[in-house]
Amino acid sequence: MNNGKNFFKYAVAVAVACTQDDRPKGDVTARAAADYVRSILDLVFCYSSIEYSVTPMTYPKCGKIPLIIRLYGLDELLLWYYPQMTPGDLAVELESLLQGALAEVLCMSA
Repeated sequence: MNNGKNFFKYAVAVAVACTQDDRPKGDVTARAAADYVRSILDLVFCYSSIEYSVTPMTYPKCGKIPLIIRLYGLDELLLWYYPQMTPGDLAVELESLLQGALAEVLCMSA
């Protein structure tokens, strides 16, 4: 099981690195942040049947943007996106957020 966790961790890190040029810059809107995270998940789940959505949550404008990630209509996951996050921090945050829900999604899709 540890190898599967490592594989997923690396997949998320590679997806974040590959989409680095698409990262929103300047005054980042919630929609731009959601689109960026969706492009990362497009790469992570490209050869799977896992369905997902990324939706910005209504929140006062500040230095963080709350994004709701849904996998197969399961529980909603909350990602706090910070425009100033390093790619490594974003990869770790996404991987740890998705790791718990991933086991349940994989059981449903099997």
